[in-house]
Amino acid sequence: MRKVVFAKFSKERREEYQIMTQVIEGNPRRLLKKAASPKAVGHIQKLEASCRILLEEYKDNKEVIICPCSLVEEGTAEFSYIEGESMEERLEKCINQQDWEGLLEEIRLLERIVSGVRHAGEFVRTDSFDAIFGEVRLPEGMRAGAVSNVDIIPTNLIFRNQYYMIDYEWVFDFPVPFSFILFRALFHSVEISKLPREMIDKVYDTVHISEEERRLYLEMEISLQRYITGEYTVLGELYRRMDRQCYMLRELDTQNVFTRVRLTAEKETPGEAKELFNYRTKDKEISLNIPLQNTGIQRLFLYPEEKSCILELTEVAARTGEDWTPISLEQHNGALVRENCIYFLDKPFMIIENEDYDEVGVKYRIIFKTAEDAKRMSELVLNIRHLQDKIKKMENTKVWKAYRKYKDMREK
Repeated sequence: MRKVVFAKFSKERREEYQIMTQVIEGNPRRLLKKAASPKAVGHIQKLEASCRILLEEYKDNKEVIICPCSLVEEGTAEFSYIEGESMEERLEKCINQQDWEGLLEEIRLLERIVSGVRHAGEFVRTDSFDAIFGEVRLPEGMRAGAVSNVDIIPTNLIFRNQYYMIDYEWVFDFPVPFSFILFRALFHSVEISKLPREMIDKVYDTVHISEEERRLYLEMEISLQRYITGEYTVLGELYRRMDRQCYMLRELDTQNVFTRVRLTAEKETPGEAKELFNYRTKDKEISLNIPLQNTGIQRLFLYPEEKSCILELTEVAARTGEDWTPISLEQHNGALVRENCIYFLDKPFMIIENEDYDEVGVKYRIIFKTAEDAKRMSELVLNIRHLQDKIKKMENTKVWKAYRKYKDMREK
């Protein structure tokens, strides 16, 4: 009996596009896509043809391999199961390590994958394009392929020595601008969406997508989603209605999995502030290196968590030239400090003054991440300290001194 280790239903779509995805245990593992409705059989049957088309189009592209696909029965397509690290996970790693050049290099590689097809040329509009993507007014001279896989998103690219394109459900037999496919890949990346606005702009600038094009492409994406879902409400629209930030959770234990790290800077001009980074991480110990040379930054404001917590500050140091020296925080809103631990009863912040440093390094870890635990531990330590203070005051009273003198005499 085949053991299914993963299953996903795409039931929010129109009936002719509703499918089920399964991962089947075995040696090797296999991935199956099945029609979840009789009307969706044609959609599944098309996958094998799409595979052949993409193999031909990407024949000369050394950056990516097309994952093989074959029909095993009517309404069921089988894919090789590719194990590795998705581009989305590699983007997450770059962001957590503040490797901004590494992040942009991944984005440039994504651009080479999208545009590296054999039959590329100037985009030519078709009736089929307008029917699916809407009659948007696009700039002249855009580039496109003869056929278009619009689902080259970071989660569909798996790295194992090089990238594998593992899913190509949405391949159209007409041109779609490369820049829209790139926009769609970035728009659907959870990790890119978590970046501060300034960094998101830099990502889009790297692949030459302007602010105006982003607005046009968003209209095209909405039209595409309506084409796929029909009258169904997609989850993305529900998220916007709920007005809550959404996280991609990969752990079974979801409680306090992530720590949000946010850093802003105050420049020499009064009131001029800038967000340097804003991301989430699963790392136990958080290590930050902040270049300051020739930046005009006067103060750094670090927000290490979103709620009250207990934080162990293991290092705060600054570099001028080649030498690193320990420095102190200018200010923090902790209720008390005990050894290297700071107890925060409110959302924590720490301020570091820039005294002409070339770079500042900070290392810390969150010991208690829930508000309840942090407050309970803080209150306990405060009570102990309060009792110690009362004892010290009592030891200085005449009554206590007389008692100690009497006790010493009795013990002799």
